[in-house]
Amino acid sequence: MTTREQVRKLQVLFQQLQESPEGCIKPTFSQVARETGLARQTVAKIWKDPYAQPKERKTRKSQFDEYEDEIRQLFSRFPVSVKAVYRYLQNKYGEENFKSYDSFKYFVRARNLMNDRKPISIALDEPEEAQPAEEAVSVETTDTTEE
Repeated sequence: MTTREQVRKLQVLFQQLQESPEGCIKPTFSQVARETGLARQTVAKIWKDPYAQPKERKTRKSQFDEYEDEIRQLFSRFPVSVKAVYRYLQNKYGEENFKSYDSFKYFVRARNLMNDRKPISIALDEPEEAQPAEEAVSVETTDTTEE
């Protein structure tokens, strides 16, 4: 169960408790937090206002958004690593646009851009016959020490 589903179920439960004919029965926030896996502060906030809607989060644009199609194309055409694509784009567009490899790696993984990666296919020909090893050349050494 995701956190949003947990919060929604908790909101419904708290609404029922607050509207019950027996009156307002305040639950122990710590116990509810343990049972639901939510933070105690979150449980208290939901109890305070069970009708509140969760805030919508704004999605930030990534610095790599404008290159997403090209990155996807590189992965689909060539069997390359993330590092190879990063270095290619860094050389093509300059280091100012591609400063952080970790940010690039996170972008690629978050957008699942490697799912289209072309598999490595190596054409294996018939194995060649093993060549006989050349005969070992023996070299005799002479003792040059004088007695």
